[in-house]
Amino acid sequence: MGVIGRLKLMNNEDLIEMYLEKLIDSEKSKTLCEAIINDLNTFREFILEKKFIDVDRENLIKFVEYLKDNFSNNTVIKKLNSCRAFFSYLNEKGFINENILKEIKNLKKSFSIPEVLTYEELEILLSSCETSDKGLRDKLVISLMVATGMQLNKILELETSSVDENIIIFEKNNKKYIIKVEENLRNIIASYKNSKICGKNKLFEGLSRQNFFARIKKCQEKAGIKKKINPAMLRNTSLFNFIEEGVSVKELKEKLDYVNIGSTGIYKVRNKSDIKRIYEKIGIGDWDVSEFN
Repeated sequence: MGVIGRLKLMNNEDLIEMYLEKLIDSEKSKTLCEAIINDLNTFREFILEKKFIDVDRENLIKFVEYLKDNFSNNTVIKKLNSCRAFFSYLNEKGFINENILKEIKNLKKSFSIPEVLTYEELEILLSSCETSDKGLRDKLVISLMVATGMQLNKILELETSSVDENIIIFEKNNKKYIIKVEENLRNIIASYKNSKICGKNKLFEGLSRQNFFARIKKCQEKAGIKKKINPAMLRNTSLFNFIEEGVSVKELKEKLDYVNIGSTGIYKVRNKSDIKRIYEKIGIGDWDVSEFN
C-alpha cells in the first residue's frame, strides 16, 4: 500500500497528532504548538467528516467565508497561516500532490489597540481573589504579570529560591536577569512564601495555565468585569503602564520580560496615535497575541 493509500486509512485527528510531533521536534514552544493545533481543529471541525486529503477549493472558499464571519481579520490570518503550513507539511511528505491553500491570499492585517485593564478594574480584580492561600497565589500571579511584564509561562516556571521581597531572578536565552521588586509586591510575596501551598522548588508548584485562568474567570465574575481577561490582556496592561511611564521603545522591545516599572524613557503616551505608533515599533499588537497564549 502506497503513502496515499495509508493516509486514507488515517483520520484527521491522527494527522494533526502526527504534525504536532513534528512541531515538538522542531522545538517550537508548547504555547505556540497549542495555538497551531487549535487553528487546525477549527478547520477539522468545519469540514466535518471530510478528510484533509480530500479538501478541495470549494471547501477552502467556504472555510475562509466562515472565518471572516466569525473571527477578526488578524485571527483569520493566523488560522490560515497555520493551515497553510500544515498542508505544506503533508505536501512535502508526499501525502498530497499540492498545497491548494497557497492560492488563498491573506487578508490585510488590521491594527487595534489591545484591550487592557484600567487601574480601577485591576484593583477590583485583586480584591475579588479568595482570602485563602490559593487566592493569595492568584493575586501574586496577577500582580507579577502586571508589575513585570513577564509572560505567564515564565512566571509559572519561577524557582522558589529565585523570588524574595527584594528581587526576582530568572533566565532568558541562557542569560540571567534580575527584576527589582516594587513595594506593593513585597507583602504579597512574603505572605505567599509563608503559605502552605508555596512550592519547595517551583514557586507555583502544581499550578497550570488552564487552572489559573479558570480561577481568574471566577474572580472576574465576582468583580463584575465584563472584559474577557486572558494572558494577553494582563501583559498588555503591563506594557501600557510601561509606555505611560515613559519607558523607551528600545527597553520595551528588548527587555519587556524584565524591565522595571519606573524606568525613564523618551516616549510618553498622549493619544491613541502615539500608542499605535509605539505598538507597531515594538511589534506587539492584536496580530501578535499568540506569544501571550
